[in-house]
Amino acid sequence: MASAAPHVKLLRQLAIAKDDYQSGAFDIAWEGGSATIFLVFGQPSHAVFQSGGERLEGQEALDALLFEMPHHFAVSDWRRAMSPLESLTISIDDLTDTVAELAGARSDDAVDDTTLAWLGADDDSPDLGFGLDDFPLLPSGPELWREAEAADVGLAKLLTTLPTALVVLAGRRLRAAGVVHGGELIDAVWVDAEDHARGDTAAMAVLGAQQGTLAGYALEGAEVADALPMLWRYPVAARAELAWIDPHAMAAALEADGVSRAVHVDGPVRGVALFHRGRVAAVYSSAAPVPVTSSEALVQLLTQPAGVVHVHQRPERVRPRAAATAAPDGIIATEPAGPSEINDGGNGAGWFVDYDQVKHELTQIGLTWLGDRDSTQVTQLIEGTQPTIEDFVATIDAIRILDVTGLDPTDVHSMAREMHQHAAERLCGA
Repeated sequence: MASAAPHVKLLRQLAIAKDDYQSGAFDIAWEGGSATIFLVFGQPSHAVFQSGGERLEGQEALDALLFEMPHHFAVSDWRRAMSPLESLTISIDDLTDTVAELAGARSDDAVDDTTLAWLGADDDSPDLGFGLDDFPLLPSGPELWREAEAADVGLAKLLTTLPTALVVLAGRRLRAAGVVHGGELIDAVWVDAEDHARGDTAAMAVLGAQQGTLAGYALEGAEVADALPMLWRYPVAARAELAWIDPHAMAAALEADGVSRAVHVDGPVRGVALFHRGRVAAVYSSAAPVPVTSSEALVQLLTQPAGVVHVHQRPERVRPRAAATAAPDGIIATEPAGPSEINDGGNGAGWFVDYDQVKHELTQIGLTWLGDRDSTQVTQLIEGTQPTIEDFVATIDAIRILDVTGLDPTDVHSMAREMHQHAAERLCGA
């Protein structure tokens, strides 16, 4: 089975927009044509389509992009360009659903060398540390259905009826997996011969898959569902030859410190042990794929005469150096919406926006997170913001990279994310 690599890259960009309330644009190009999608606070705002001398804008451009573009195309990185118009009313979720369907429908198409080179040069997905040949060993369990073609299973419709489960997609040039809990695909990983992804992008690609075979296995408990994604999210923190270690001592040490981690044993029998806050959540192997919660099963894997053990663990967070607090350069603005009325997508009904009130609400978010003393810099940035969407975007982006003494950078990021969400609701109705 060949790849849906360009569509996966497109899904990734849309996932970034949704997760980070992204404002900006990215470009899609193919031989003889191109398109641009603009987003404001993570929601599609405008689109431009050009092909064969024809130029379309708005919903017509988006329709042409989705249904007339060729199977092979290249997707650029994000660039800081503000939307010249507010011409779209489609949500980010509806747009990604449509792209996911296209990704699945076209996953058996060949990908040309030019597209592969472009993707390889600009791949913005994380370094997974594995590929098709060394994809993580996955557990088995009670079958939820007999393994079948993905198109016949219809995972998207089946999802809400499933218990906590692992879904595995396999094809000649594709391996993917996802974890289901609470009726949702909470995390996933996708690897094919040309591209790779994890998180929302991979989940959407799995849900939209029409090629390959899909299997589903019930998992015992939420702890296993929470622990499995460590196989594709946590880097290797330690490595040792099996001949060097004391199996019982190592198993005891892994349970003693209360840390969540994944242990992969690569020996005559491959095996995995998943620890959830120091407790053994699952141990399974190529010889016994159904998970058990016995630490003795891990000891048996570690007792093999030859092989290597890898310990995957979340890295320690390192506080970055102080970053500049000025708004990012390179924002391209064209005729912004006025200070009191924002275009609502071309249907003629604007709504009044009290920018001063939005400033006050954003300031209160900063006070809640930082307190009176530490929020002064944030308050000054917000109060100095001009009453346009692009200026609010720039201000919140600047806040996002602030270095606040005594506050973890991830907390600053979370505060800015809350501000992005609030601004999206108040300024764009998103």
